[in-house]
Amino acid sequence: MANYTKIVDYAAKDALITGNPVKLVKGTELGAEYDAIAVAIATKANTASPAFTGVSSFAVGAVGAPSIYMTGYATTGWYNIGANNWGFAVSGAKVLDIASTGLSVTGATTSSGGFVGSSTTSVAVNGTGSSLMLGYIDSAITSTTDAFVSWMPETHALNPAAVNGSLLVAARNSAGAEVVLVAENAVRARVSSTGLAVTGTTSTTTGMAVGGATAGAGGIAFPATAVAVADVNTLDDYEEGSWTPSQGSGLTLVGAFSSTGKYTKIGNVVTVTGTVSGATSVACASVALLTENLPFQASITGRGTGVAVKSGLDGACFFVTGTNGISIFTAITACPTIYFSATYLV
Repeated sequence: MANYTKIVDYAAKDALITGNPVKLVKGTELGAEYDAIAVAIATKANTASPAFTGVSSFAVGAVGAPSIYMTGYATTGWYNIGANNWGFAVSGAKVLDIASTGLSVTGATTSSGGFVGSSTTSVAVNGTGSSLMLGYIDSAITSTTDAFVSWMPETHALNPAAVNGSLLVAARNSAGAEVVLVAENAVRARVSSTGLAVTGTTSTTTGMAVGGATAGAGGIAFPATAVAVADVNTLDDYEEGSWTPSQGSGLTLVGAFSSTGKYTKIGNVVTVTGTVSGATSVACASVALLTENLPFQASITGRGTGVAVKSGLDGACFFVTGTNGISIFTAITACPTIYFSATYLV
C-alpha cells in the first residue's frame, strides 16, 4: 500500500523571478505527479466499505488493547498472543485462545443448536484433568483417569482394567447396541435390549419398583397384580396386608362372631394368621371347617398345614381345605378366642 508523496514543489516555483526557466511548469512534471497519485489511489482502501484484494497486516495488539476492534470498544477485539496464536478479548479480558492445538474458551459456553463434531472428535470440559469428556473412541481403550462419555464402533475393544476413573460408552457389538458403565477397572453396569445388568451392590436413597409398580419412599414395590415370571429363580410378587376370616361351618358360637387376620405373600407362598372369637365363647368340631375367605385361593396341589390354639393352649393341627378354607383335625373346646396360623401355596 503506497502513500502519495509530492514530487515537485510548485509553491517554490512561484517565488522565482519571472524569466527563470525553472519557474515554468513542465508537462513531464505534471505527468509524474498524476502517475504517483494514481498509484496511491489504486493501492488505498476506501474509508467506507473498503474491499481488500491482497494481504492485510495489523499491529500485534494486547489483551487490553486489541489491534482490531469496533469504534467505541477499544478493549474488545482481536490481538496476537504469540507465534501463530490469536486471542479475542472482551472488556480487556481474554475469552478465546486460538492456536494450532485448538480452541480454548474462558467462561461458560452455550449453544442453541448443540455441539457437532466429526465422527472421530472429542470434546473436553475444563481441559487437562477434566471432570468430563465427550468423544469418539477411535481405537481400543488403553487408559483414562477422567469421566468419559463416548461412543465406540463394533470393531474396537473395551479394556475395563485400564479405566482408572469412570467411563460411559455407547457401543454396538454383535448382540446389538448397549451402554456400558465402567468404574475403577471393572464393568459396573450394562444396558442392552434385554434390560439392565449391575455388577456389585446397588443402593438407593428412595424405594425401588418392579413390574410397572410405583416406587415409594423405601423398599421394593411390586405391582398390585403380580406379573408372573416363568423363571423359577425370579421373585415376581410380594404383598402383605389384612384379611377377614369368615365364620366356618364347624364353629359353635355363644354370642356375636368376630375375627381378625393378617397375611404375607412371597412369590407363590402365603402365610396367614388370624383369630375367630365369640362374644362369650367359640368352639370347633373335629374335621370341621374353622374359617373361609382366605386372601388368596390355594392351589389344588398347594394345600398347606398349620396349627390352631385357644387361650388354655389346647391346640389342634389343621389343613387348608379346597381352595378357600381352613379345617380342624381335632376338636377345640369352648374358649373366648381361637388363634391360628397357616402356610400354603397358590
